Amino acid sequence: ELSGAALGLDYYELIAREALDLDVKATWKARRDGAPVALAQMVGYPDLHGVVAAVHVDDLDEPWLVDRTVFLSPGTELDGFRSSNDCAAQIIVIGDSLEQCREQGIHIEQE
Repeated sequence: ELSGAALGLDYYELIAREALDLDVKATWKARRDGAPVALAQMVGYPDLHGVVAAVHVDDLDEPWLVDRTVFLSPGTELDGFRSSNDCAAQIIVIGDSLEQCREQGIHIEQE
């Protein structure tokens, strides 16, 4: 997903096209030239324990926001963070530099 974000490719599409014996080279050639930097961040709450009461995600339509997936829903039990299975969310952003990606990254408020 991170390489796909930087290159403007959907690797899952490439895999499916190859499996179906469809043209993969044209899709690969259509990748972004001069790829930007991409950054993926996983969100976890190592010190939170309890049940999620509500989840609110601001509606964003930004060109630098490639993916924002929230894994929590009301009723999800939080018991700290032991492995990637305990991630609350994932975000992938693109930018011209790593610094810019970090500035555009995750900003979370807890209530």
